[in-house]
Amino acid sequence: MPADEITRARTAWLKTRDGETGDEFAALLVDRGLYSDAELIYAQLEADGYIIAWWGRAWSARERGDDVAAEQYLREYIARDDGDSPEASAYLGIWLHSRDAGGYTEELLRIGAAVNQDARGSLGNLLRKTGRLTEAEEVLRVGYELGEEASHIPLALVLEAAGRVSEAVPVLREGYEMGDTFCAFNLGLLLEEEGLELAAIDWYVKAARGGDLKAVDLLDERGIEIPVT
Repeated sequence: MPADEITRARTAWLKTRDGETGDEFAALLVDRGLYSDAELIYAQLEADGYIIAWWGRAWSARERGDDVAAEQYLREYIARDDGDSPEASAYLGIWLHSRDAGGYTEELLRIGAAVNQDARGSLGNLLRKTGRLTEAEEVLRVGYELGEEASHIPLALVLEAAGRVSEAVPVLREGYEMGDTFCAFNLGLLLEEEGLELAAIDWYVKAARGGDLKAVDLLDERGIEIPVT
């Protein structure tokens, strides 16, 4: 990050001292790894009554790899926002779901799904894993019809779990055509489970070319070179 960008943000913050300029300045400091300096700004924002300080602290903690602190900061942000923060609920729900934290993860994802497609995808995965396939499909169909990439793989997994593989295949194809390379890898796995190994390899190759490291590793383990196009 250019030093003049930091200087510009600092000047704006010192001049205005509001939540927007303070958050922008602190975020730039976090980007530079200047976490202690950023915390001084967040502390001032908190003292001035700007709850954005807790949002910023959450992302600063994630950047440092302190996921537990990040989650706690988002909880605090939501509480200070009178419990009405769909975007924060979405991220907190996603983070908790990623490590199977349980608790009120489902409630957070339901709130967040209205504004965040990844929260909808995570909610669908949670419902599938807990055996609620019908509800999972209903939730994910909404995202699918809206053209949300994040709903394609979870929906395909639900359809596969329900024994409707023929319906899952076009869902993954569409997701791949939308630009989600991971759909290619998942389609390969599905086809291989159906005994279509050659077709599966074609999709693993597509996934590998798109940067999917799981596909790259799988092909490498099998001694299959990725064809040069």
